[in-house]
Amino acid sequence: MYENKKDISFWQTQYFITVETIDNKLEELTNKLLENEIENINIASTIDEIQGLVVDIYK
Repeated sequence: MYENKKDISFWQTQYFITVETIDNKLEELTNKLLENEIENINIASTIDEIQGLVVDIYK
């Protein structure tokens, strides 16, 4: 889905058209995924942080 927005410049006679992408289904899917997987994402983030600290120790 998309929405067209037209803007007319006050000082010029040119028309500017902006196309904004709207995809509500993708946003809903993302929100559902984050709700269901937030614990796994937090665990992965903690593991990544620990790996970064270990790499910093060995440098």
